[in-house]
Amino acid sequence: MPTIAEDYLDFSEPEEIKIRGHRVWLHHVLKPYLEGSTFEQLCEQFDTLSKEKILACLLYYHHNQPAMDQYLEGLWETFRRQREESFKKHGDWLGELRRRKAAMDAAANKDSA
Repeated sequence: MPTIAEDYLDFSEPEEIKIRGHRVWLHHVLKPYLEGSTFEQLCEQFDTLSKEKILACLLYYHHNQPAMDQYLEGLWETFRRQREESFKKHGDWLGELRRRKAAMDAAANKDSA
């Protein structure tokens, strides 16, 4: 008999858990859930996923919570390091983009007022 992992999750990449048939990873669903989103909010946010797939993500998380918490902690740390390295490498460029976006937002707010 297949398990939830086999039916709904793709473990083909060693460090990533993807939702089968989608370009959505398990951590995309779990982050808002762990920040307090309800099942209904998750369904609205991930409207390309069936309710069954979202429930499978939550069930897999709760069934494997200690390992999943460790996995997510490592993933968040990897993302943090990548952002830090990117900023060191591209900080001037990113700063310029942020400055331009702020100017565009200010102009748009001025036009709508």
